[in-house]
Amino acid sequence: MKADGTGKTQLTSDLANDNSPMFSPDGSKIVYVSDKAGSKDIWVMNADGKNKVQLTSNSASDSFPVWSPDGKKIAFWSDREGNNGIYILTLKTENPPVAAFFASQTSGNPPLKVSFTDQSTGTPISWKWSFGDGNVSTLQNTVHVYNKEGKYTVSLTVKNEAGTNTKTIKNYITVKTVYLKPITAFSASPNSGKVPLTVRFTDKSIGSPTSWKWSFGDGKTSTAQNPEHQYLQEGKYKVTLTVTNAAGSSTITKTNYITVTTNTRPGIF
Repeated sequence: MKADGTGKTQLTSDLANDNSPMFSPDGSKIVYVSDKAGSKDIWVMNADGKNKVQLTSNSASDSFPVWSPDGKKIAFWSDREGNNGIYILTLKTENPPVAAFFASQTSGNPPLKVSFTDQSTGTPISWKWSFGDGNVSTLQNTVHVYNKEGKYTVSLTVKNEAGTNTKTIKNYITVKTVYLKPITAFSASPNSGKVPLTVRFTDKSIGSPTSWKWSFGDGKTSTAQNPEHQYLQEGKYKVTLTVTNAAGSSTITKTNYITVTTNTRPGIF
């Protein structure tokens, strides 16, 4: 009110004894004592007198409420246990949290390692992640590995003293093997010698090929990964290898790669 006694605003007007008012540290609320419910209990209201909420409900007398410096708790006196004692109640936050999160990556080959970061507002005190593959986590920020191909729906449930909230993103993570075409390479041992020459061919291709086709230059072929082949006539032979995976095929040809000679020595007829 003003110095002349005017400008007063009555905040409570019920048929009860309301007393011991005290502002919260930020000035937005007033805690007070009222017997409007039949006994002396602790109540709180907005600084404008709206939104009156009963904080304690007991047949005893609860009185002399005092805010904590951070405004999160209220200490008060009570004889509810038969003797005078000091009690503390923790105030609920006004609003439940709002869940939000993001993933470090949302697609890739298995095993796909994903870091999930909580971006929720409203000061959550607990978290529960569901990764869509049957696994969960209660960490605020967590890492999960997806081992199988598929599309995964991810949800985060956050909680504070005012309630819970859940954010769900359908098919958020896509795990799929992306194949690259193979790169063909091979070696032979030996790559020269006399008839009959047995050669061991070794596939050195990269890109995880799943099928092989060899052409040895003498009309013979093989589909083994690492075949052996015997050359029965002298000559120079080109060797071709084609490898294939889910992404496609790749071929390499080595001309005059195998040299086969006869046992005939010069000057002998």
